[in-house]
Parts: sequence; C-alpha cells; structure tokens
Amino acid sequence: MNQLNATGASHEDYVATYDPSTSQIIRLRPSADFNHGRGLSLHGMDVVTSSSDPDVLYVYLVNHRAPLADGNTPVNAEQTGADSVIEIFKTTIGGKTLEHVKTIEHPVIITPNDVVGSSDGNSFYFTNDHGVRVGYSRYLEYVGHRNASVGYCHLDQGCKFARTRTHSSNGIARANNGTLYIADSTFGDITVLEAQVDNTLVVVDSIPTELVVDNLALDADGLLWGAEDLRQISINTGVNAFYGEKYRVEKVFEDDGNLVSGITTAVHDSQRKKLFLHGIASPQLVVCDT
Repeated sequence: MNQLNATGASHEDYVATYDPSTSQIIRLRPSADFNHGRGLSLHGMDVVTSSSDPDVLYVYLVNHRAPLADGNTPVNAEQTGADSVIEIFKTTIGGKTLEHVKTIEHPVIITPNDVVGSSDGNSFYFTNDHGVRVGYSRYLEYVGHRNASVGYCHLDQGCKFARTRTHSSNGIARANNGTLYIADSTFGDITVLEAQVDNTLVVVDSIPTELVVDNLALDADGLLWGAEDLRQISINTGVNAFYGEKYRVEKVFEDDGNLVSGITTAVHDSQRKKLFLHGIASPQLVVCDT
C-alpha cells in the first residue's frame, strides 16, 4: 500500500522446507555470497520439479534488493524503489542447500510480486503489481488505472512484457495445461490467460470472486485456491453450468482472527488432505484437515 520503509527492510530472508509427515522445518543454505552480500528480501516464489530429474527442484524467488548507485553506493529505496530481480536456485528433495543458478535483472522487472517457473529452469512468467516503483501514479491504480503487467523471461532470450495494462496483478499460478491464473489484489476477480507461440498472453476468461484474492495455488486435483477470504475454485459441473456459470467459487475456511490472521497464501495438499495457511502478517503457519 505504498508504505515504504527502507530502514526496516529485511535482507536476511531465507527459504525453508516443511515436512508434513514429521513437522520438521529445515532452513536451506544458499550458495555462499551468491549476490555479493546483497542478501534476500523475498516476496513471491515458485518451486517446480525438474523435467529431466524428478529429484531436482527449481526454486524461483522474487528478491527486492536494496538499490545501489553505480553498482556500489547504497541509495534511498524510498526515493528510487527496490532493485528487484528474480533469483533461480536449484535444490533436491530432502536437500539442505540451495545452488544458485542465475540472477535475472531487466527493465521489464519493475515491481515483481509473484512468479511461476518452467520445469527446465530456463524461463518464467511474473507479475508486476504496479507500473512504477515509486511516485503518485501508483495511487491511481487504486481507483482503476491499469498500469500493472505480466512479464516473461528466458535465460537465453531475455525478458519482455507478456501482457500490459493489467490491474493490480498479484498472485499467479499455472495449470498443467499451461493456463495461467492471475489475481487482482485491489478489486478482486481472477483473470484466466493462455500463452501464445511468442509467449505473450491473451485473456480467455475471468472468474468473479466477490472479494479480493491475493496469492493463488493449484492442487494436484486441479482445484485453484485463493488466499485472503479463503476460496476454492473449480470447474462448475452443477445444474447451473448450463446457464453459463462456468466456475464454482466456494468459501472453504473462515476464522475470527484468533487462529489465523492476515493470510495471503493458501496451499492444499490433496493427497494428505491438509490445507496450509500463512501470510505477510501471520504469526504462525496454520495446518488444517480438509
């Protein structure tokens, strides 16, 4: 909400794994000084199984680095915005380290919020939740101005805008068939997009959600989960599907704030029937049976 606090920014964030069978949490160690001491200030992320080795995982991270002038001198992030990049790491199932693959920085990466990566570790889509890093024009987006975007990057081909003039693009998720879902974090609704041959995106549908949705996640059954006012979205197979109601949106969890507060992420394990809830203002990870 444009409440920038450069002195309060964390640059010692980390990635950890949680084992549902043992409740064990393991903090993963990144490659030593992978970005010359600039650390991690994390936002959205994606973890994808390698298409060439099922034991290898690619980890894509949005990293809001502190800005530097001429690559050396720290500058005030409240005036310039963060020097945001996408980091790609590699790890293994059950591993305890993160091997740094590459840092991707590009003018198209403006205000990255969330990311979905490919299974070969070479490409990804990401959302820019604003069109500029700082300035009054950011406030116009709260009254409907479309200045957000979706970007696409390939390690060998560079980055470009996949779609422009979107609104408050926040969480992004990709289905097995390549369909992309992007949440509007100001006015609500989820946009459904399909990738073209040139990796640009076209809108094919919109899912009304009534309330604002933050991050999105698909489970193994193909159900789309949206955090905030927690909802589950599926293809409508009921009688009203005949009348054009293509998607069924259901509230699946509600709390008065004593157990769960400020959730922005929900992930469903359809095999174990567990729902994991966390968020930017959550004091703990909450696990629910489904």
